[in-house]
Amino acid sequence: MSGDALSIFKKEFDILDHNIQVLSDTHMSIEKLFEEYLQLSEHYEKLFKYSIKMTKIGDINTRKMIKNIELAENEKEKIEYKAKEILKVSFVAGNIDSDQADKLNQMSQAMSTMIQNTQLLLKTLNIEDLSEEQNKIIGRISKSSEKVVSLAKSHTEF
Repeated sequence: MSGDALSIFKKEFDILDHNIQVLSDTHMSIEKLFEEYLQLSEHYEKLFKYSIKMTKIGDINTRKMIKNIELAENEKEKIEYKAKEILKVSFVAGNIDSDQADKLNQMSQAMSTMIQNTQLLLKTLNIEDLSEEQNKIIGRISKSSEKVVSLAKSHTEF
């Protein structure tokens, strides 16, 4: 097990170690054993509630990311269409040089790549198996895609 897992779940490992010691004590009174059981039940309840909370956070982040991917895909299509139209008009009018045309194409390709990679990531993830850190990363990806969508919208309104 990695050091990160040990540090993240240190309290749970300590509880597990303690309960293994309790189980090995053959001279423990019923009252003490019951007290230990109640304590273990309280720890389990806290852990269970925390797991539910993390699952909800992961689900929320996943829904946001899927929504943002769809928005980014729509904006990408708008940008690609407008870029092609601008290129046609600008080349005909002589208002755009090859460097500007390359920059428009690069922006469109970068957005396409980002969206495709994010979609691939979503397809390969089992959301229920994500750690807290992975859920945070998904949240950051979601926020980044919101920024890209906002940027794309601002550049598609000519």
